[in-house]
Formats: sequence, structure tokens, C-alpha cells
Amino acid sequence: MNRKITDQEDPLLLTLEESSKLVAHTRDPAETLENIVELISSRFKADVCSVYFLESSGTELVLGATVGLRKESIGKVKLKTTEGLVGLVAETLRPVMVANAFSHPRFKYIPESGEDPYLSFLGVPLVKAGGLVGVLVIQTEESRSFSINEIRTLVTVAAQLTTVASDARLLSQLTAATHEPFAPVATATSAHELHARLLSPGVGVGRTYSIDSLDEWRSTTAFKPAGLEIEKERMQKAMTLAKEELAAMGVRIAYLVGQDHGAILDAQLMILQDRTIEKDLMTCVIEGMSSETALISTLDKYLAAFQKIKAPFFQERIYDIKDVFLRVLWNLRPQKTNGGAAQQRIVLICKEASVMELFAVSPEKLAGVIVEKGGPECHAAILARALGIPMMQVSDGFQDLLIPGKIVLIDGPAQSICLDPSEARIHALTQPLELPESLYPVQTKAEKVPTVFVNINLLWEVPTALHLGAEGVGLFRSEFMLLARRTIPTEEEQFAIYSKLLKNIQGKPTTIRTFDLRPDKLASFSDIGGAASRAYDWRKVLDSPPLQKLFYEQVRAIMRAGVEGKPNILIPLVASTETLNFVMQTMQDARESLSQEKLDHNPDIPLGLMVETAASIPMMPFWADKASFFALGTNDLFASVIGLDRNEEAGSSQGDHCHPGFLNILSSAIDHAHAAGKPITVCGELASDPLGATFLASCNVSAISVSVQRLHPILRVLNSIDEASLNEFRATYKKLTKASEVRDMLLKSIQLNIK
Repeated sequence: MNRKITDQEDPLLLTLEESSKLVAHTRDPAETLENIVELISSRFKADVCSVYFLESSGTELVLGATVGLRKESIGKVKLKTTEGLVGLVAETLRPVMVANAFSHPRFKYIPESGEDPYLSFLGVPLVKAGGLVGVLVIQTEESRSFSINEIRTLVTVAAQLTTVASDARLLSQLTAATHEPFAPVATATSAHELHARLLSPGVGVGRTYSIDSLDEWRSTTAFKPAGLEIEKERMQKAMTLAKEELAAMGVRIAYLVGQDHGAILDAQLMILQDRTIEKDLMTCVIEGMSSETALISTLDKYLAAFQKIKAPFFQERIYDIKDVFLRVLWNLRPQKTNGGAAQQRIVLICKEASVMELFAVSPEKLAGVIVEKGGPECHAAILARALGIPMMQVSDGFQDLLIPGKIVLIDGPAQSICLDPSEARIHALTQPLELPESLYPVQTKAEKVPTVFVNINLLWEVPTALHLGAEGVGLFRSEFMLLARRTIPTEEEQFAIYSKLLKNIQGKPTTIRTFDLRPDKLASFSDIGGAASRAYDWRKVLDSPPLQKLFYEQVRAIMRAGVEGKPNILIPLVASTETLNFVMQTMQDARESLSQEKLDHNPDIPLGLMVETAASIPMMPFWADKASFFALGTNDLFASVIGLDRNEEAGSSQGDHCHPGFLNILSSAIDHAHAAGKPITVCGELASDPLGATFLASCNVSAISVSVQRLHPILRVLNSIDEASLNEFRATYKKLTKASEVRDMLLKSIQLNIK
């Protein structure tokens, strides 16, 4: 058993002679690093001492030396600065001491390191010139609370050895690079790694296809013609392939979104089939241009013409014509016959995360999406998760991705993007996995837990949700049908979609949220994009006749479809009594008009109000008599309470949904609903998080609604809740002042075996 060192013992600091010997008696950097960890392990009576170095990317830590862990894991074990207890030290630049590391929410198990028997953890940052160099860690087999003196001393020792350790690391890298054979170095360094932010999980590999990348095409495309007949054939073949792609995409989009046809692509098909455009292209080829030059030259001419037209409607058509010409350009690229199927797929590169961009490439060919701007709660990311499309956001190095046709690997689990990856890495990450047991429905349900509904974005998710045991739809985001096209759906089109949804869900309760429209979501629209989008901002509905008309038609469509099942209507972002009065009057007008027209409809659909701002919570008692139920949208509510933008990076990296202040505000909203005798449902990231769902269970919410992918994990968590621990949490959580304290208490309520 290890001996506990007390505050009264002699200082543990290294002498100048000991520090000097670390370098003087070694013949290579690896030996120097090994001597450092052995000396510290001995001095502090620790079973393990390890040093992790910050990689040049600034986002990853690699094991550089260790005594106690497996030697073969040196250089192989890597952690993001956002992962594990080691990452926590790096993030905070402060010491982290845990008597039982396995119980800490930031603990990350790395089996290849051999750290299984070690319970205690003490890590301190290695800092040089104000910047992080690495992390020094000591561990013991017994559960040990290191004293204040031990922690303070290890910080000082780390400061003493930072320069020696970092210099040894640098020298090791330098000598390795100098003595590697030339050819292997070229191969190894050809791959270029970029750190990325995960928006939608998964792994994908394909060739880059950049939206609006004309400058890159101009700089990377060969323009020498191959001969008149050859160029004519190339142009015709590329245009035919583009038409076939658009036709196939239209069918696929109609299936995904539930429309009768893929109207989103009609404008682009018209451009490809236009005789004048085809004649202009062929004229350029006959005059001696290559097909690539002809396309770019003709496009420039049409873009110049569009700039002269001041009407916003025609200005928006620029995006269609650009996309068509880029699609034809892409099909002019040489097709490699020896490449794997994965390399023939496409990784879409675009500046901003837009729903429309997801439909720029056939879904079957889309390996993933990389954007420069966007957050995990933007609609494009939500849709990507619904479609199972990997999606990443990159800031530094985004320009490297704009060259068309480069092979790119999206590695979601590692939160990285690799340019020109090796075949071995592609093979290792893209092998099919057996379906885990978690994909099969949970057959039992614990007592006194919320009903778990699912969020549905697209109709094709419904069969999977039913297979997994969903009890209904807690949130159908109706705006997705609108965001996936460039025209506003008519009442008849909406009626067809809602009817199909209610039939497919087989009689289970289904909450349809009316269009939650805001300018950022409408950025892709040609009919209501740009300045016109302000007229369709739901927050300004009282001053917008066009939006009032759209809402009226949507309510009629839902009521007409309501004869097919058990729908609820959910109104987003109810922020004022005036808005609620408008909603009530519109619903009454819809009932009366449908009765006058003698159309079958359900006039008594339950009405839900979505509370998404802090100012709305005190109003809930005054609104309760007009509502059948309430719903909390925790993403927007959290952003409004904490003061963060849900789409910015800070909204994900700095915000903690277990913030005690936020949970107390949430609790007050739930109490208002209970006092009024109204059911209350919660959706958003909080409901999809195991600890968040546990908190909501402690508040006795009626239901929560989660994505299809999160349904089974959340059911497992709720079915494993320990009622006694949950009662203890209920009685004490309002006295807590730190998110970490809230998390620790919630963890005690979950009785899952974590392996």
C-alpha cells in the first residue's frame, strides 16, 4: 500500500543537481523523458507518472513518456484537450485532483494504456512563456486524496521541468524527421490533418466538391482543348450526367421531405435543358475552347447579365445557374476506374451551414459536409444528423479544402479532417460495423419517468422511430419541408405531408410545430430570402400580413389532416399575450372557413405553447386557460438565459446545460405547468442528454422529446434511475451553485453499468 505524504514532511522539490542529471546522464530525448517520470514517480510515491505533450495543432495531447502505464502506448495514446481528466487540466490550466477518477464525469477510459488498476489522479499543467506545453500526471492504485502541499509541490516541480521536458520532446521530433528515409517521409506527410468541430457524427470519405468555387476551378483546371469532336462529346456527356443526377435527386428529395415531386430542382433542370444556354456552350467549343473554358466563359457572361437585373427574384436565380454550371464542371473531371467506391463519393465544402446546400449533391453520393461557419443547433446540422450525414465545421485551414477533387476523410470520432488520407486509414475507418444491441427496442419502462417521444424532421425517420419503440412524435419540425425547397408550400402540399405523417405514425400522438421561421433559417430561400425574409420572421408575425396568411393556411392544412390521427398543434416562441390572441383568432377563423367550405377536418386539435424565452415563463399562469399543454424549447431558452448564441462556438463550448441558474428557471416553468394542471413536454439538447433527462424526470415532466438516434440511450437511462437518489437530488439541488455539483448528484441517480 502506498504511504500518504503529510503536509509536515520535507519538501518534495528537485534540487538543481537532480535537474541537471536528467539531461547529463542520458544519450537521447526518450531517455531524458523517462528519467523525468521515474524521478517524479519515486519522489511522490506514485504508481504512475506520465507526461502528455500538446501537439502542434493545439487541440490534442499525446502521451510522451510514462512509468506505470504500458510503454507501447507512448506516442499512440492521444486525447483532445476537451477529453478526459488530462484534457480538463489543459483546458483550465489548473491542477485537477480526483480520489476516484472512474467516478468523475470527465473520465475517459483508454484500454490500450493499461490504466485500469489506478484510481487516484493528480494532473498539473506544463506551462512555458504563458502557453500550455503539456500535462504532468501522477496516479496511484489506492484511492488517495493528495494533500494541498503535494499539489502545490507538484506544480512547482512541473515548472522546474517544463523546459527540460519540452526541449526533449522537440529534439525527439527533430531527429526523427531528419533521419527518416526520403520516400516514407513524403508519403507520411502527404496527409494533412485539420482539427474540426463535430456537427453531425459519422465517418465519410470522398472528393471535395466546393459550392461557389469558381475561382478554384479557374486556378486548377486545364484549359487546353483535346479536339473539337472530343470536346463536343465531353460536354454532351457531362450535361447528360448532370441532368440524370438532378432527376434522381428530385425523386430522392421527394421521398425524404414528403413532397409529390422534387420542386427544389426544377429551376436547375430548366437551365440544363435551355436550348440557348446549350447553344452558347457549343459555340464556345466550336470556336476552339475546351469544355471547361466554355462553361466558365458562358457562366461569366450570364452572371454579368444577371447583375444588370435589379429585381430580387432574378438576383436569387444566380445561385441556381452557378450550381448547374459547377455540376457540369464536376462531371468533366476524369473518372478514375481504379479508385474505391468511397473515393467516387463527394464531400461537400461550403462557407455556411445551409439546409439548401445539403441538397446540392445526390444523397447517395454525399459522404459528408464540411462548413466554415455553423453550429450544432443550426437547422442544417439537425437535418444532417437526421439523414445520417457526417458534418464538421472548420475554421483554421478551411481554404485548404476548396480545391475541387481532393480526397478528404471526415473522422467524426476523432473530430478531425484528413486531406489525402492513406488507404490503410480509409479502410480502417470505413469498414461496416455490426448493429449494436442498442438499436433494438427497449421492452420495459420504469415507473414515474417521463414518456419519451421522438423529434421528426423528415418522414423517412418514422419507420425507424416506430421500430425503436417510440410512443409518438413530440416535435415534428414542419419548417424542414419549407427549408428543403425554394418555394413556399401551398395548403394542399402541406395537407398531403401532414396526412402522410399521421398515417405513417399509426395512430400515435403527433405534435406538429408550426413554421418556426427566422432570418437565419430563411437564408437559402429565393422566394423569401434576403431582405424579404424579415416579413416571414415569426417573431414579427403581428406586423406581417404574408406570414399571417402562411400561418392561416398551415393551421387549415393541419386541421384537415387531423382526421387521420391524433395531432397536436405547437406554436413556437410564444413571447406575448398579443401573439397568443392572434393564434387563437386564426385557429377560430380556420375552423369557420373549413366548415363553410364543407371540408373534412378536426376542429378540436389540442394547442401547445412553446416557451423559449425567460420572459415567457412568468406569463404561463395567464396563458394556461388557452393552452392544452406547454412545451419547453431548451436550446433557445438556454441561449436567452445564459446570453449565448446557439449557433456560435461559444454556445456549445462555454455553455453547460447543468448550470444551476438555468435549471432553477426551468424548474419554475415546470412548476407553473403543474400548478395549472397542464402537461409539459421538453425538447432540445437537455432532453437528449442522460443527465438532463434525469433532471427532467426529477421535476416530473410529462414527456420529453429526443432525436431518433437518442431514443434508445435515453430510454435506457430513464429505466435505470434509482428513485432514492433521485429523491435526494430533488430535495437538495436548489442549494447547489456549480454545474459540476449538479452533475455529480445526477450521476448518483443513474444505475448504469459503465464498461
